[in-house]
Amino acid sequence: MASKGVLYLLLSGPANTAHALELLRLAESQAGSGDHGVAVLLQGDAVAWLAGGDSDEATGAPLAEAQSTLQVISELGGAVFACSHSLAERGIVPALKVREALAPQRVSQAIARSWQVISG
Repeated sequence: MASKGVLYLLLSGPANTAHALELLRLAESQAGSGDHGVAVLLQGDAVAWLAGGDSDEATGAPLAEAQSTLQVISELGGAVFACSHSLAERGIVPALKVREALAPQRVSQAIARSWQVISG
């Protein structure tokens, strides 16, 4: 049975920029194809991509790219979720419009719907 959608569980934050951006680009590409559902769930260190503007030259460009990619995924009809516990632990108020969710519940829903779960 073919997967009806893909949930990207993004755990990588600014400490692992290359890996995180690679996964986000893949999600954006699949959202743009429009042939199945796409959702991104940011958990743990990944919620740092939702923080406000960062003037630090080392992280400013990746932050802007990650935020831009998340915005495009949302505009293409993909859902972007942020783990409410991870946000609270890090004191982050999202700079982007995202839906807050409990990560275990979202993963369970994806599995129940026969969605593929890709994490990184």
